[in-house]
Amino acid sequence: MDYNKQKSEVHTKMTLKEFAVMAQTKVAAALNKKTELKEVIKLNGVKRYGLIIFDAVINISPTIYLEPFYGMFLDTQDWNSVINDIIRVYQNNMLDEPMDTEIFFDFSQVKEKVFYRLINYEKNRELLEQMPHTRFLDLAKVFCIQYQNEDLGSGVIPIYHSHLEHWGISADELESVADTNSPILMKSFISGMDSILTEMGASQEDLSEAMPEECMPVYVMSNIQKSSGAGTMCYPDVLKVFSEKQNRDVIILPSSIHEVILIPMKEGDDINELKVMVHSVNTEMLEPEDFLSDNVYIYRRSTGQIEIA
Repeated sequence: MDYNKQKSEVHTKMTLKEFAVMAQTKVAAALNKKTELKEVIKLNGVKRYGLIIFDAVINISPTIYLEPFYGMFLDTQDWNSVINDIIRVYQNNMLDEPMDTEIFFDFSQVKEKVFYRLINYEKNRELLEQMPHTRFLDLAKVFCIQYQNEDLGSGVIPIYHSHLEHWGISADELESVADTNSPILMKSFISGMDSILTEMGASQEDLSEAMPEECMPVYVMSNIQKSSGAGTMCYPDVLKVFSEKQNRDVIILPSSIHEVILIPMKEGDDINELKVMVHSVNTEMLEPEDFLSDNVYIYRRSTGQIEIA
């Protein structure tokens, strides 16, 4: 099919929303299937356009986010290539047969897979209105289901208020389950920054540039999945054991929602300089959805508590 016939549809000033509506129309016509275009609120207020293509037999449809295809269209002005790529993604991710989804409506079947992660509170106010959560400093603990399925693979399902209503449980019950599960499902690890960078193929020169001598030693804390690993800040005794081993309080830099940086605190550490560095990294290097905080935290051995510096 030639998607480029209507030349008036092609112009470089087309907005993302206009592109998404047009892409939905063209995909629906090409596949002769019902489609739905949804504006999805992601982390930190990021909004994405998701295209859902329905099948008369299969009850689970993948959501195809259109932003990458919009970029392709702006580069090529070629509807043929873009629409064919969207269809290819759909065909590669669609299920071969219907899936039994009842497991997700029975809390007893998902209870052992519930965990929490940390996100920024202020930047997610709109999203948090829909989700059970607990405040933690300038952050919020939100809850998810970890799943592993032969057809869908592995993934995470956010938990909304509607889930609690269906399950007939309270937010307190949910948090209690997540507090128990998270250190088990998303087991923490702490590794030297030099080890992490070496794994990534960094040279000794790169290590020296990334870690000035005055900042040494520096550690990374995350979970073994290296996804939503900042939540390990809340695990019982993890920071306590680390600080006792270092015999120091611990500075915590919120690298992203996926990990935090730990620096054993020394006399003369410039917290304001570290705040500037965190803000700079968040602004210049981090994907918007991965942002956690611009603050710097300190774990105090004397209280066993984390505070904003």
